[in-house]
Amino acid sequence: MREVSAALHDVAEDAWNTLRGLDEAGADAVATMHGIVHLLVNNSVISVAGTVEDLPVARIEDAMAVNFWGVVHGCRAFLRHLRAAVRRGEPAAICNVLSDFALFALPTKAAYAASKHAARSVVDSTAEPPR
Repeated sequence: MREVSAALHDVAEDAWNTLRGLDEAGADAVATMHGIVHLLVNNSVISVAGTVEDLPVARIEDAMAVNFWGVVHGCRAFLRHLRAAVRRGEPAAICNVLSDFALFALPTKAAYAASKHAARSVVDSTAEPPR
């Protein structure tokens, strides 16, 4: 049986400063604890709603800070450990908890959808090409 742990980072209060804490040192500590990292689950979410012209820019920035930058920082911190697992011939994956809005948008969910589209694109781009 393999050991599993979770590291929770609540980015709701101060997204930018909390996200800066998602660094390689934290990822290294997880890898040291378990010997290898096989799975990263990104579950960053803050929902915002409003039309582009009515939604305050600060709310759009909040959506991007949590939903996009949370995923970027998490991936950057753990990606080298996931790639190390693959080089060892072991499975590795990044799982994003997104929503339908990663695939489409509605007039009142533009900021939320944009942040989820962006998060999906970044993670899709981390896949190594076949050799």
